[in-house]
Amino acid sequence: MGEMSARLAVVVPTFNRAQTIERAVASVLDHAGSDVELAVVDDQSTDDTLQRLSRISDGRFRVVRAPQRGHANRARNLGAEATGAPVVAFLDSDDEFMPGRIARLIRFFADHPNIDAAIDGFHVEHRGSRKTSNPPFTFPSGGSLERFLICHALPLTNSAIAVRRTAFLAIGGFDPDLPRHQDRDLLLRLAKGHAVAVGTGCDVVKHQSADSLSRDQVGHLAGLDALVARHERFNEPWARDVLGYLVARSIVRETFNARFATAWRLSRSL
Repeated sequence: MGEMSARLAVVVPTFNRAQTIERAVASVLDHAGSDVELAVVDDQSTDDTLQRLSRISDGRFRVVRAPQRGHANRARNLGAEATGAPVVAFLDSDDEFMPGRIARLIRFFADHPNIDAAIDGFHVEHRGSRKTSNPPFTFPSGGSLERFLICHALPLTNSAIAVRRTAFLAIGGFDPDLPRHQDRDLLLRLAKGHAVAVGTGCDVVKHQSADSLSRDQVGHLAGLDALVARHERFNEPWARDVLGYLVARSIVRETFNARFATAWRLSRSL
């Protein structure tokens, strides 16, 4: 377990991210005090990720080696188990926290004891350009939050989610068998009985590269099928209409970008 003095734990799952893992770690340790603990969970990397991590000497930092390849959700759950702070924030190993995020999260959860989780805004960097996704600050009800999530009306990334440990454990953590949409699934389960705040800040940088999972539209929709099977609200007529729109939107996007083979594969899911 983590140090009892830590008020925030940061969990970083990683697999073969040697070129970015040090940046992610530095974005936490370089801008935090003694009230943070950081666990990097290596999911059986085959590059020199572990060697790079072994160079880091900091009492707030630890490396957890997954016993077998289990993908990001299992790694996130392992990291949460290895830490002890009352609030857990997640950071993907190719992303980074901006200065001030850790102190702000600690202050926010201290000032709002009835809030169980936060969904924050973030910046997306791709090929030298930056786009900001920052929802307005609000405390939506559980039902309205579910609708926002089903309609893809909120920008999401795991790196912009923080949750109280008690709430995270109460819902069973991340679903280890869900390959995509992990953040949406976690938040849909939280929305059913926990208070979630949206847009408490915008201090995460998501780095999007050619091999980012978020750019794989076919995998995105295949994962959506698995998500739908886990949540009954997707069976409601309005939700089915939303799903049809999301597929159609993806087809139009792929066609516009001249990725016709992908657009054709997506059309088969309608």
